[in-house]
Formats: sequence, structure tokens, C-alpha cells
Amino acid sequence: MDPAGLAVGTTSLAFDLFDNSVKLFKFFSAIVDMPQEYEQYRLQLMIEYNRLLAWGDAIGLIDVPQASHVATNLGTNAIELCGIISRMGWLLGEFRDMNARWESELAQTQEYSQVVGDKDESSMDIVKQVSSLATAYEKNKSTRQQAKGVTHIRKWMSRKVENAKEIVTNPLRVRWVMMDKAAFKGLLEDLHFLTNRMHELTVDHRQSRIQEITAKTYREMVVARNSINELKTLLEAVTELLNIKKRNTECEERNDNTEMLRDILRLKEINSISNQLVTRAHSGGYLDIEREIKDLIDVQRYDNLTASQILTYSKDEDMKEATVPLRPRGVLQQNGTAVQIWIEWKMFDNQDETIRLESKLRTMTLAQMLHMDKPRHLYSPLCVGYVDESETNHRIGWIFKMAHGTSANTTLRSLHSMLGQCQYKPVLTQRISLAWKLASSLSYMHTTNWLHKGIHSGNVSFSFEEEQFDAESPILSGFDEYSRPQSNKTTTRSLEPKWDIYRWPQIQNEDSSCSKWLIGSP
Repeated sequence: MDPAGLAVGTTSLAFDLFDNSVKLFKFFSAIVDMPQEYEQYRLQLMIEYNRLLAWGDAIGLIDVPQASHVATNLGTNAIELCGIISRMGWLLGEFRDMNARWESELAQTQEYSQVVGDKDESSMDIVKQVSSLATAYEKNKSTRQQAKGVTHIRKWMSRKVENAKEIVTNPLRVRWVMMDKAAFKGLLEDLHFLTNRMHELTVDHRQSRIQEITAKTYREMVVARNSINELKTLLEAVTELLNIKKRNTECEERNDNTEMLRDILRLKEINSISNQLVTRAHSGGYLDIEREIKDLIDVQRYDNLTASQILTYSKDEDMKEATVPLRPRGVLQQNGTAVQIWIEWKMFDNQDETIRLESKLRTMTLAQMLHMDKPRHLYSPLCVGYVDESETNHRIGWIFKMAHGTSANTTLRSLHSMLGQCQYKPVLTQRISLAWKLASSLSYMHTTNWLHKGIHSGNVSFSFEEEQFDAESPILSGFDEYSRPQSNKTTTRSLEPKWDIYRWPQIQNEDSSCSKWLIGSP
């Protein structure tokens, strides 16, 4: 057989099979009247849909200018890849037909006790149903038809359903009638296995591209959801995917995107709950913070007496520049183990009850968020506890663990203290890497509605062993300024003009209102 003709035929087959699978994914993700107990599985289906789109985008099935490279990108695995896409379409088609059979068997008057709710095309929140990949797919649909070349395959794949006449023309009006929850769960497991196998067959140099696209899509899914219930439901769906991963470890793809999605969902959930409680505090109602968030906070709290017994301070770092926040080093005795740590302190002026409650809540929330698992490209320190001396010394301190392998002689130096010193100047590639890592950290923070209001060279630190340091291992600090309150009120520290240019524009030139840095030994 002519190799060129075979390549063209395989490419056309891939386009048609891919389009058919996308059509069926869209059918299930947009279905209405689905019981609430199935919502988690529908979200899992959307995740698998976006993973399919990520793969399609990476090999050129979405971006039309790349269509000429599809045959090359498919490589020697073209037949198996087309077989996998065909299998996915067959599974979704079978499940679609099963839903139609249930419709014919159920009485028309049957009602469900709990449903997501009747939704029509005008009332659905489209932002939560699509991603940038889905938008790109729809945008290029008409142009992509020209690259297919073969139309009979689509007819072969299109399966008529007796009781679902509007599937193609009006998919948002199709109603969910399936009663077999176990069958739906089994479908999701099969789809997850197939998408994993499809990703495995791509060559290594394309795998990183797939991971980047998938990570971006996952972040979009988090950004589109702001209510606590939505975040909880999506978190449940992700947790189930991780359980599937544990049961299929031999075929799981080499990436941590699912764990990343879980981590940023948890961060956004606790941040959203904290903001909700802040709103309640400002409304003037009674608020028992300890009771409200006891199930969310597991980071260790120390009072003044306890901290003095288990915390030993090292020699203070160089204080030549008093404007740079002091980060004293020390050793914390935690669970019988000596842990090398450093602390960021913050002083408070006298506060009214509402501001005091808000400060306490944000202190606990910040400590917990920095204590939780986070994406590996969010370069924040690990919080192992916080010291609450607000009642005695009007200050609080966040305790951070030093990097693995740190000794008592390891010091922390800010990027600002290193600027202008030739012996510390990184090469160009290291500077680019540093900029990327800081931008990546901010991207993840903003995904979770977590705003850092003090990004400047004084809040970027490095670990030093004498005069040696790793220029590509930054530590983003200064998180006590992290939160943007929902009201117009804000708490910030006094800054010199050279730092003021790095602040959130709405609070530049603002006088210190509620807090300041503690300068000197704690």
C-alpha cells in the first residue's frame, strides 16, 4: 500500500473518530435532569473530555495549521491510537443508547427526588461547561472539515438512537434517565484507562506539551468555580479519579496534574470559606472562629509560653538593611525531632473586635494554606506552625521549615540584598528560570483567589551555605500581606517609596493602618 495514501487515510480517520468522541462527550456533559448523586461523575466525565482535547491539541487535531503534521505526530502508533479513539466513541455510544432504553422503559410521570435542576440552553452556565480548548475546537470546526477528506467514516460512526432524536441538533435538551449508577462509574473507569493509554503512546517530547495543556485546562476549571459547594463537588470528582489511579498504577500517565488539581481545589476551598467568615464578621453577627473552622485547620498553634519552651533562635541574619523584613532562624522541637526553621513576625496595633477576629481568622487560614500540599511549581515555604502572641505581645509569627539538608549554619538572604553583587549574579538562563518560577507561583495563587500584595526582591529569598546558593531554588515569602479582603478595608505594613511601587495599585501611598513589621530580635 502507498505509504503516503495510508498516512492521509489514517489522518482522516483520526479526525473523524476524534470529532465523534468529542460530540458524544459534549452530549453527556450537557445533559439535563441528572440526579445530584450523579453530578460528581458528570464532572469526572468533563475532566476526561478535557484530557482528550489536550491530547488532540498536542498532535494537531484542534489547531488546523498543524493538521499537516498529524500523520507524523501519530507516528508508528497511528492504528492503535485510532483504535483507542474508536473504542472511546463506541463506549460513549453504548452508554447513550442505554440511556435511551431507560427512557422508553420508565413511566413518563416518574420524578426524581434530587436533581441538579431543569436547565435549558439559555440558563446553563456555559463558562463552567467549556474550557479554552473546547472553545478552540468549536472555532476551528468548519475549517477542520477540509482537512478530513473522508466523510463516509463519520456516517459509519453516527449511530441513530430511537428515543434521542435531538442529540445532535439540541444536545442541551436531552434528559438524563439512566438509573444504573454502577454502569456510569464503570464507563468513567474505562474512559480513564483509554485516555491514559492514548497519552502513553505519544512520544516523550510531546508528553510535556500535553501536561502543560492539561494543567492549564485544570486551572481554568478551578477559576470558573467560586461557590463552596461547586468546589466541594469538583474535589470529590478529582478524589475519585485519584482512587482510579491507585487501582491502575501500571497504566497511569507520568504526571501529577490530577494531584495539582486536587491541591489547588483544597486551597481555593479553604480560602473561600475564610472569605465567607470574614464577611460574616463584618456583618456584626456572633462568630466562633474556632468552632467554624476546626475541621479545616490542622497546622500546629503555639502560644507564647509553649513557643519559649520548644523554640531556640539562632544568630540573627545581617540587619544592615532595616527595610528588608527580618527572618530569624532557629530550631523547633516538634514531635521529638529538631526541625530547622525560620520565622516571619508581624506586629499588630490595638484593634477593635471585628478587625481582631478577621486578623485571627486570616492568620490561621494563611498558616493552613502554607501547611497544605501545594503544586510543585508554587514556590512557597512549608509552614509547620504559627505562634499566636496577639494577646500578650500583639504579634504573630509563621514558622517555616528550612529545605532538606539544612544545617544550623544555613542562612536566608533576600534577592534584594544580593542585587548589585557580581559574585551572586546568576547567568541569563537562571534569571529566566527564576522569573518563570515566580510567575508560575503567582499563576497558581491567583487561580485560588489568593493575592500576594508584596511581590518584590525583599520577599524572594535563597538558602545560603556560606557563600553558596542555588539561584533556581527561590523561596517566595512575605505572605502575611497575602489577602485582599472582600470589603474596602485593608491591612498592610509601612513601606518606603522604593517598596511602594511593588504594592497593589489601590493601596500605594497608603499610610500604615493596622500593622507593621517587627524589626529586631523577637
